[in-house]
Amino acid sequence: TRDEDDSDNENDSQYNYASVEIDQSNARDILFKNSKDRLLNRIYNCVSVQELFNVLNNNISEYNCEHITLTVLVLYDLKKIYDDINHMKQSINISRDFLEQLEKNKSFQKLLKLIKKQIVYFDMDTLSYTLLYLNKLGIGIESPLLQLLSQTLEKKLRKKFSISSASKFLEAAFSEVNLRSYFMSQHLIPLVFNEIESCTSVNKLNDLTISLNKLHNVVTEEYLDKYKKKVEKFIENEIITSEDYKVILQIISFLNYPKWRDKNSLLIAKCILLIKNNLSALNANEIIFLYEIFFKIQEPGEILNELQRCSSKHFHQLDDAITTQKIILLSTIIYFSSPHLRTEFQRILKKYVENCNDLSNLLHLRKLLSHVKISDNQLCELYWDKVLKCLRSDTKNIDLLKLSHSYMNFSIDINNYRHQEFEKEIMKLLEDLIMETNYRFFPQKLANILSFVFIYGNNDTLLEHLVDNLETNWEQLRYIDCLKLALSLRIFSEMDKKYIKLPYAQRIDKVLDKIISKEAEGDGDLWKNNALVKSCIFKNSITTEWTTKLLINYKNFEHLSSKNIENISYCFHMTNTLIPEVVDNDKYPQRVRNNLMQLNRAVCLDYPECNVPWFHQKYIDERVKSIKNKRSSMFAGKIREYLIRTVQNDGTVLENVITPYGYEIDFVIKINSHDGMAVANSECSKK
Repeated sequence: TRDEDDSDNENDSQYNYASVEIDQSNARDILFKNSKDRLLNRIYNCVSVQELFNVLNNNISEYNCEHITLTVLVLYDLKKIYDDINHMKQSINISRDFLEQLEKNKSFQKLLKLIKKQIVYFDMDTLSYTLLYLNKLGIGIESPLLQLLSQTLEKKLRKKFSISSASKFLEAAFSEVNLRSYFMSQHLIPLVFNEIESCTSVNKLNDLTISLNKLHNVVTEEYLDKYKKKVEKFIENEIITSEDYKVILQIISFLNYPKWRDKNSLLIAKCILLIKNNLSALNANEIIFLYEIFFKIQEPGEILNELQRCSSKHFHQLDDAITTQKIILLSTIIYFSSPHLRTEFQRILKKYVENCNDLSNLLHLRKLLSHVKISDNQLCELYWDKVLKCLRSDTKNIDLLKLSHSYMNFSIDINNYRHQEFEKEIMKLLEDLIMETNYRFFPQKLANILSFVFIYGNNDTLLEHLVDNLETNWEQLRYIDCLKLALSLRIFSEMDKKYIKLPYAQRIDKVLDKIISKEAEGDGDLWKNNALVKSCIFKNSITTEWTTKLLINYKNFEHLSSKNIENISYCFHMTNTLIPEVVDNDKYPQRVRNNLMQLNRAVCLDYPECNVPWFHQKYIDERVKSIKNKRSSMFAGKIREYLIRTVQNDGTVLENVITPYGYEIDFVIKINSHDGMAVANSECSKK
């Protein structure tokens, strides 16, 4: 499916580390479990916010920095319980609701004032935990209190550096990534990098990895290599083991950034193998995270069966409610499963679509529907009807460009499927978006919008405007945009009545040639190389010198992951550069079926009295559904008028006739088989 190209479309800004953060050990257990302090134990054992604040109000004169820190940690644990309980309501602002209730509470305001009053007595540990967990409660790093805490901690770290406290400082500072984050951290960055050499324990490696994850945009190749050597040393000396799986997941998340994933795939595979026999210890979210990493490089293969078994275990432990977690767990089971299970998966997905009304979950289901090649047209209609309903109910909070690209992927995966109402709605919204956006400054939006308008739009004025912008601003586009536009040319090539938009296709094709020639001259980047070769294939220019150069470039990469080899095999296959005996060993069911139906048609034409066999009729019906909605034109109307005037009987002229073997004819005139005169329905036979 086209979703296999997601790696080519991905960039570092889309690899949201916050969404894959690994659960750490309970902070209050690390600092305060089994304490001999009576008040600490009372705070530790509180099971509600009110109980916690009662302890605060009754003992506020005794509170020191440790009591304050533990109170903040317990509040965060109670917040997590609150979030879990209210998660089924699918409220976007659950966490915000909790903070708003806290801010209205006078006891919480007392706690904040107490923190400010006693800030000089905090050591680095209590200060770093208080800063981080107040931020996790929802208080922004830009707030006066957190700015005071961060400045105090930063000064302490500059005097006596601790990677443990620094990692918490950086987590808070980069909770919102902007220039302020780097300004706050500027004096700590070199200290973090120096820690790579001196790191000797698993705990320090964990804190170092968290810090580097936050600073990934300023990590140079030199420091990345030092870090990788340190991890290799930990593995070789068995300092890190499968028991440290949470630390290993942190390491993998850092090595997996798209900009350097291909260079790190060997080490990622080594790290995954470390926890091969301890996967049962991972929770559902950690299994999902590990699978997403595995899917990007498809290594090491030894872990796949165990990974699917663990996914299946967590999947069946969840209740029947359709949640994002359950759908993603299902995807880990479906991908790489035997084709024999496809029918069962189609049945499950049909049930999910029928009962799902959340757009986020529907988009996850879209990828699975594409993967299992769903052929139920009614189910496809139901699915996009539901997406359309979600779109109309909440237009402001929906990523319109992402949704339109998802529809294009679905269309090409499911036999050029079309949903006319959805296309009209998206076109209307895109036209509104264009009126308020300057595409000179948003070239990526231009690529997304043009792709959809070119394929599904009927507004020639709008299309002309977008293509003009493309020709003017093509130098701002990247290889990712090139791939999207090339995909639109691929879809266009399989459409009927292409002549209407052919001039636009030719102009887009010329621009893509310029982008490919520009991008191919740059430094060798494996994902870029993959995307550019696929772009050449999609736009059917596989004989150009740039395509040859890009294919030769694969020789320059030191290591290729299994996923990359799959991409290369696809490229070589599509360009007919594989060994003929291998290429001819066709194993793709859809292509085999198409070839068989063509052969069957040739045989049946010799025996017309037998009519069309039932299995061939099913194939024809599916094909007709994909082309049933046609755009009318003034040109076609004029031809029809001319034919009616010629035969002098409008009842003898038929439009858009489908032949017994599924071929479309624009116009058919019914004539008498003897004298060739146009006749009425009851007397005619078609020639």
